[in-house]
Amino acid sequence: MRSRGDSTISARRALLEDHQEQVMVQAEELQEHLQKIESIISNLRGTRRSNRCTVVKKAPLPADRLVCTEAALR
Repeated sequence: MRSRGDSTISARRALLEDHQEQVMVQAEELQEHLQKIESIISNLRGTRRSNRCTVVKKAPLPADRLVCTEAALR
């Protein structure tokens, strides 16, 4: 598409925006899985630490990022 020049900019942008949305949904699903895993690990350790890592939505995009507390990295 790119090789066809500027006439495809709108179509390329739409494709990328659709892909971006799919990746964001996947990131949210992974965040939910991570929280469940952390909860199970905390329960097995006998402690309750939750929400140590979160997906931070950046506006304007290009990307979200995963932010973890120092304790989450140990």
